[in-house]
Amino acid sequence: MWTLKNKVNKLAKKTIHLARTFACGGFTKIGGPPDVPAEFEWPVWNGKSLSFLIQLKFSEINSKNELPDMPTSGLMYVFYEQEKSTWGHEPTDKGSWKILFFPETEKLKSRRYPKDIKVRYKVCNLVPQIINTFPDIGDERIEGLKMNDKQDEWYYDYQQSVYNKLPFHQIGGYPYALQGADMDLDCEIVSNGFCKDSTEYAEARAKIIEDNKSDWTLLLQIDSDENYGMMWGDSGMLYFWIKKQDLKVQNFENVWMILQCL
Repeated sequence: MWTLKNKVNKLAKKTIHLARTFACGGFTKIGGPPDVPAEFEWPVWNGKSLSFLIQLKFSEINSKNELPDMPTSGLMYVFYEQEKSTWGHEPTDKGSWKILFFPETEKLKSRRYPKDIKVRYKVCNLVPQIINTFPDIGDERIEGLKMNDKQDEWYYDYQQSVYNKLPFHQIGGYPYALQGADMDLDCEIVSNGFCKDSTEYAEARAKIIEDNKSDWTLLLQIDSDENYGMMWGDSGMLYFWIKKQDLKVQNFENVWMILQCL
């Protein structure tokens, strides 16, 4: 098992785990009303305000540039539709989530919820912890290790152990996939106008060069957490993906979200 662990560790990617904390004082948090700059406008989709999920301050969570592809400053806010009915499987889902990014400023105010917001998540402060994440067990690099059933069980436990029994909220790294490892390919195909559950999807997959999926990288993963009212499907996760070139210029307009659950 030691030799196997060494091989697995060579595939690791650094990740910022956003760990739950009861300490006060930081900006980065899930839930509660957002603390926003003056130019902030609450995002709306199909005539309804989106629910606020999380706010991040990159000078708090990536100040040492542990993740070189991620910003080292700036404020990011994440919103998702109140009914939690979109999964990122259809092109028309775009707009049911929103990522807003602003330069850091000391001039922030707590923003009241719009009157039509029915879904409000309890506040929980988050602190960054650098951890290693690993590919999905269905990834060709893991399949190439030809693990037996016992080793598969070890790998699942090893993947989860890095989160120290806390929710799997994270920035960057490998996603902890609940329904397969092809989310980057899903993002490429669905964002190009093809529904995941349609007959055209398979045709599109054949036409779209699979190398294009490497343009996508995980921006943010938000886990279910019943303690704070967050439940995505059946104990699922929200995965927010961004094209690498967009991340480089801090363009968050085309982020694609995928919901997976158990």
